[in-house]
Formats: sequence, C-alpha cells, structure tokens
Amino acid sequence: MGCLSVIENNRPPIKIAPSIFVISKPVSFENGSMLIFEVLETGAESLKSRVGMTLHYVFERQAVWGRLESLEACDSSHPGLALMRDRATLRGVITFFGLEAAAIH
Repeated sequence: MGCLSVIENNRPPIKIAPSIFVISKPVSFENGSMLIFEVLETGAESLKSRVGMTLHYVFERQAVWGRLESLEACDSSHPGLALMRDRATLRGVITFFGLEAAAIH
C-alpha cells in the first residue's frame, strides 16, 4: 500500500489518493513504465478528475512526471483489499515519463 500525491504550481505535494494498492511490481519510474494500482472508490474523488492529465506525481518518495491513463471499476485482486471485496474498487494505470523528464519541466 502506498500514497499518491501530485506537485502543482511548485507547491508542496498534495495527496490525491492516501491508500493505493500496487498491482504492478516492482515499481519502476523508467520512461514508458506503468504503475497499475487499485484504490477504493470512496478514496478516489481527486483521482477521477485527473484522468488523462500529465502531472508531477510523488510515489514512494520519488517525484516523477506521468499521465493517469485510466481509472475504471474492477473486481479487486489485491490481497490488501481482501476484507473489503464488498466495496467498490477502481483500477488505475499511470504511465511514467522517466526521472530525467523532471529536469525538462
């Protein structure tokens, strides 16, 4: 489980998903790599408005540019959500542009 934040307007990071459950492991921030995760729908309001946007994300203490490609309803498969299978879950996909992209922006 991890926390997903964004940096906007050179301000401190803002949490947009306090609890995401990573499906794709290991997490890589290489150009073109993807972070696939699950999140409870009740904690995804801020994520929903950012689908399709390129943003400066912070995950695992690493800031990296990426795009939230999708956020769709799913049947949860993450063990961390096993006791909450009765709650609506979304699966998200972020494509990263690599750590060197931060120097460009």
